[in-house]
Amino acid sequence: MKKIFYLLIIILLAGFVSSSRVYVLDMEYDKGELKLLNQFSLFGFAPDYKNSAGDYSLTFYDSNGNKIKTISLDLPLIRYSDVSTEKGTEGDVEFLDNAKFSIILPYPENAAEIKITKGPQELLKTKVSESSDKKSRFTIWILVLIIILLIFLLLTLFIRKKIKFISNQHQQLQQWNQKRL
Repeated sequence: MKKIFYLLIIILLAGFVSSSRVYVLDMEYDKGELKLLNQFSLFGFAPDYKNSAGDYSLTFYDSNGNKIKTISLDLPLIRYSDVSTEKGTEGDVEFLDNAKFSIILPYPENAAEIKITKGPQELLKTKVSESSDKKSRFTIWILVLIIILLIFLLLTLFIRKKIKFISNQHQQLQQWNQKRL
């Protein structure tokens, strides 16, 4: 039982420890214009953009205007539809004029501004939201408290079960001794 308890703790903490801070941009694309709907940071996992190529560039800048990191990507403006029929699989490719989507990005700690460009044309420029940093820290502390409470609860249940088991063993031993005498 002890091994299961420790394994459960390790599993719960593994996801928390291995995650990193990411930045999420909720956007809307409408006929060449890009509009920011929401932005926030949280702890999670960002896709690997190291080998990505695309028509759009997303650049992080620090508070002095120095370039920190540039990511090349494509916006999700193509929809593939595949349908299984009696004849087999049939499908189509649809190029979208408007779409709502989110981009999850690795979060450089000293980022102050984000720009999205297509070639020389700047499509979007936004400040990195400081309120999202506070929300992210608050969320982390809430998660830590929940995990601690869960561990405490599991430990309490384990100890109660162990005490009940020992008590039952003690009672059985006393009954056996009384019968023997």
